[in-house]
Amino acid sequence: MGDSGATGSRKTKLRDRFLVAVSISVALIIFEVGLRLWFYGGIVRPPTQESLVVPHPTRGWVLGPGLRSHEYGWDYSVSTIINSRGLRDVEHEVEPMPGTLRVALLGDSFMQAPDIELERSFPRLLEHRLKDRKAEVINFGVIAYGTAQEFFTLKEEALKYKPKVVLAFYCGNDIRENSERLEELIFGPGIRTFGRPYARPVDGEPYDLSFTMPDQEKVKAYRTQKQISGKFSLRNLAYSSVAFERIYSAVRSRTVEAGAPEYDPNVFPGWPILDGFDASAARKSLTESEYDRLWHDAWLVTKRLIAATRDLAQTNGAQFVLFTVPMKMQVDDDLRRKVEQLHPNLKFDMDKINRELGRFCRDEGLRCLDLLPAFRKAYEEGRRPLYHRFDDHWNTRGHEFAAELVADYLQKEIFRPTASSSGKGASQVEVTPRTGDR
Repeated sequence: MGDSGATGSRKTKLRDRFLVAVSISVALIIFEVGLRLWFYGGIVRPPTQESLVVPHPTRGWVLGPGLRSHEYGWDYSVSTIINSRGLRDVEHEVEPMPGTLRVALLGDSFMQAPDIELERSFPRLLEHRLKDRKAEVINFGVIAYGTAQEFFTLKEEALKYKPKVVLAFYCGNDIRENSERLEELIFGPGIRTFGRPYARPVDGEPYDLSFTMPDQEKVKAYRTQKQISGKFSLRNLAYSSVAFERIYSAVRSRTVEAGAPEYDPNVFPGWPILDGFDASAARKSLTESEYDRLWHDAWLVTKRLIAATRDLAQTNGAQFVLFTVPMKMQVDDDLRRKVEQLHPNLKFDMDKINRELGRFCRDEGLRCLDLLPAFRKAYEEGRRPLYHRFDDHWNTRGHEFAAELVADYLQKEIFRPTASSSGKGASQVEVTPRTGDR
């Protein structure tokens, strides 16, 4: 009788535990389905922005015509379609319409803006603000592009559209992306290191550069390995869960944007905003002088690439303008304090790279617009945030504010009405050349 009662009790406990497990599983499934509907707009996980790129022999990767993706995060959920010419943009004919003033944009993810609805992104907003100038803005931005890739984009693609103005955007990671060694210290041997072109100065020549093209054999082997690793595994199963992936991503983003502890702060965020060296964080026993040499070479290459892009634009009849995109930590005091707390052995100089770029622009006679002062002032005045909360890219307000600033600059510094367009409703403009432009 006692054994029978004990057996019944065990069965009851097992049944209760089973019911609890089933209830938890059902709740998790419902939660997962809810998150998928929220982020994806459906049950099936759509392709992300990585699926938008295809290999390219000189630029490393380009956007594939007609490809689609859905980018999602805690701050956004955006579907993207690449147009028939491989641009994240509306359709554009190669030949401009008579009287149209074409503006070509060169940049990375800030310009591609996969996290922003197309019509609310900087390129489209800039065109709307310049509509009285009959401007047509064409977006050649591609995620993770460095300055060398932007140079080849202008040379191989953008010039076909006969732009009158070329706008190139400098971002905080551009210098590092122009050094294979610095990129490798962050990402290791991967598509972002050997999969892009790199420039090197030519000895004795102030502006000449030689280029090393992407290693196609390594790229092919890397993509093959990615396909193999993409097959079923417990890790991939975990990452297929939106709940797991979103929580991990949110935690990760708040550390990576500040320079995660596993990253070498001498490389990321690195020289552009540092005024010192942290030997305790140095990777692979690199010395301070070795870091200095890597950053010196990367900055030299970056300056020469910007000058080469300027020369290429002007040789083909276009004016060139360089804009700086502020890093989030340069304008967000809360994030800046977090960065400083994370790296107590380092001294930061948040305006360093902007001073260096300003000096370079003056020396080269370049038209440059630094967006940092205006963005910083906006934060000091308590305006609504201009960057995503869990991402270091602009939100829609950031795109709107940047478009306003750049449009005002172009109206004042680049465009001028022609004599025949002074009447009501006139739209013809000329591009004002700058005295001393090379």
